[in-house]
This record gives sequence, structure tokens and C-alpha cells, in this order.
Amino acid sequence: MKGYIDYMDNISVSPELHDKIMQKVYRQQKPINQNRVILRYAGMAACFLVLLLCVWSMPNLFDSPTSDDPGMNGGQLGVIDIDPTPGITSRISNALTLNRIDSQMSASRIFVDGHFWHELTNEQTRALLPDLRFPISATAHYFGNGTLFDVVVAELTSSGGAAMVDELYLRTVIRFAPGAIVSCAIYNYEPVESEIYDVPVVAGMLDVGILNDGITLYVATFIIGEIAYSIELYDNETGESGLNRLTEIVSAIIRNGSMDLSILDNPVIPELRDEQVSLSEARSDPDFGEYLPISVPVPFQFDNARRFINQETNSLMTFWGADRAESIRWFVSMPTEHDIAHIVSVHEHEKYDLSLYSIPWAFSVPDEFHYYFQSPVFLAEELTIDVIRARTVWESSRSGATPGWQTSQFSVLYDNVLITVSMNGVSPEQIWNMITEIERR
Repeated sequence: MKGYIDYMDNISVSPELHDKIMQKVYRQQKPINQNRVILRYAGMAACFLVLLLCVWSMPNLFDSPTSDDPGMNGGQLGVIDIDPTPGITSRISNALTLNRIDSQMSASRIFVDGHFWHELTNEQTRALLPDLRFPISATAHYFGNGTLFDVVVAELTSSGGAAMVDELYLRTVIRFAPGAIVSCAIYNYEPVESEIYDVPVVAGMLDVGILNDGITLYVATFIIGEIAYSIELYDNETGESGLNRLTEIVSAIIRNGSMDLSILDNPVIPELRDEQVSLSEARSDPDFGEYLPISVPVPFQFDNARRFINQETNSLMTFWGADRAESIRWFVSMPTEHDIAHIVSVHEHEKYDLSLYSIPWAFSVPDEFHYYFQSPVFLAEELTIDVIRARTVWESSRSGATPGWQTSQFSVLYDNVLITVSMNGVSPEQIWNMITEIERR
């Protein structure tokens, strides 16, 4: 879901307003290829494999548990009896304990050299998780050398798409990996462990109604053999339904015993590329070099460029900079389905014109236009300087910087090549000149 952050660049708001803005932004996302995208990025492996983008700290949502809390014991929220399995009754505890989660950590975007993935077949998925009672789909993530580091499993709806709650939360995500795995739950105390079939389980609950009314996050983590598991379940039901569901999933996985991950060995390694290139190398790129600007405004200087290919993206990313608040980000890529879905006519001003709405745009842009507004794509033959002016605003006072131009992200589609730009400190006329220089080649 690229692009939704870009038009928020350099706009200062209070933390409370930021939370409300991001709630609004997230709710307006219309996932393209929802099943693929969500499975790919929903749960990203161990801590050394991910960039942790944000931690929502909510110290006032739940006070740290103490022995003085009525009805509380070490953070325990509640327990639920589970039905013993015939033949192993003596090896199962009778309760799953929920601990209060103090805050939630959200992981995004893998930064692994050569990362690639494969969507598992139904046979592979069911071989790994045979006892789950709901439809699922899974994606295995690998290092560039073909070594498995993470598997992400998501619940599916009856139509085959990833199940969502309030267009934001997956109902259930199960992640497992050899060794260790990061949980989204943060406890500011030592959580109470449950024991299911002799396996220690840490389970917790967080009321995330601060972002979406009535939504509760349930989390469970445990290790079987050399495989670590994390379950994240968002539920909009009240009462014990979420706890019941979490217990059923944990019990089903543990009851199945240690997984045989060898069925995921020896994957087909796709074409992969991720390397920094010089400006001359970038300009010489046979696919995208001719779509780079011939010249950039003074005083901008070339900073860096990166050539990237994976199963989803084929792109050349280039950056120029001046002072700390001025930058030119110029990306050239093969268009994706997501990009095609963002195409707007230059006559549809309500879908892209910044001047029609007030800041913060997350509040002022009507819901039906928000999807396009955040990252519009224009056909090259329709683009005019007036369109660029409509995506550019003059900021008279930017924090820590002199007044200047800010361009909200937009893209230009040339047949099978897409140029995506986002800039600070560049006038509409200068942007227009950079684009038309390419067309005059």
C-alpha cells in the first residue's frame, strides 16, 4: 500500500491528531490482490530481519498489574477450560491464561538481502497445519540463498480472500519460524505462562478500541522443538469468543506436534537484484535509464541510486538532495496492478488536487476519493503543468527549514514504464521541465 505516508511529509500534528489521522488513512486502504499482499507482509520474522517501524505505547490504557488490583494476579485477565484430548488427558493443563498487554509493536517491511517468497500449495499448508478448522493460506519467506526464515499463515474468507476486520485487521495471523520469532505484544512485567499439552504458552490481550471500537487483540507465543510460533487474533466479538478461538488454535497446533519444515526446502530462487549503482550506471540501465531526468535544479546533487528486482517489483530508485529539507525522489519501475488501479483522469480534479482540501488531507478528502488522492497515476499523454501544480503546495513555514515547495507523490505512466516522483524544494515548473526533457529525447 505504497504512497499513503508521502503526502503527510513535513506536516506537524499532535500525537493525538496523528493517531486519528492514521486511523482514517488505514481505513481507506483498498487492498489490491489482498490475499497476496497481506500474507507477504503481515508478519515479518525475527527481530534481526525486520525494521520495527512503530510502537504504539499505551501506558494509560492498562496500568501495570499489581497485587493490589482487585481480581488480578500478576496480570492475569482470565482463564478458559479446554476439552481434554482422549489418551493424553494427564498431559494437558486445564486453562489458558491471558495476560494484559501493555503496548503493541508493529513490524513492517523486510530488509533482508535477497529476500523472496513462495505461496504454499494447499497440500503444503495442510501438511503443516492439519488440525485448523478454518480456511487458510500461507506464504514462506526465504533468504536469498534459499534458507527458510519465516512462514506467514492467514485466515481466508469463504471467497478466498484474507479475512479482515473493519478493513484493517486480519482476523487471524499465524507465524512460525526456525529458532525465534518476534511477537507484537509488549509486557511491562513477567507474564504468567499457561501449559498446553506440556508446552509453555504466553498469551495476552490488548483492547485496541483506541483505534477501532470494539476490536480486541489476542496474542499467543510458544515453542515446539526448534520452531517458534506467534498467533495474532483480532476479534470484534465481546465476551469470551476471542479467548475461546485463541485457545482452539493454540491447542490444534500444539496437538499436531513438531512440524516437518523440510517440505519447504529447495525452493525455486527467482531473479533477484538489490544493489546500489552510480548515476552513470543508472543512466545506462537498459530498462529505465532513459526515464531519469537529464538535469536537476541547482543546488541539488546526486545522492544515491538503487536497482531492485524481486517477484513483485522491478525498479530503479534515485535520490538527489540539497539541504536537509530538500530532496528529489525519482523512482522508475514496471507498473503493478496496484499502480494501474490508481490511474485517474486529469479531469477528475477531486481525486488529486491538493488545493481542493484542507490539511490534514486524511480528514478532509472524501472517502470515495482517498484511495486515488494518496498516490494518483496520470497517463503521460494527459499530463500538463497544471496537474503538477495541483500536486504541489508552497509551505511558508516548515519545521527546521526555510519556506519552500512540497510535492505530494504522483506517478506518470508511459506504456509499460512508470515514473513516480515526490519532492521537497522543487517548483512545479522545474518538475515539468524534468519530465518534458525525458519526452524530448
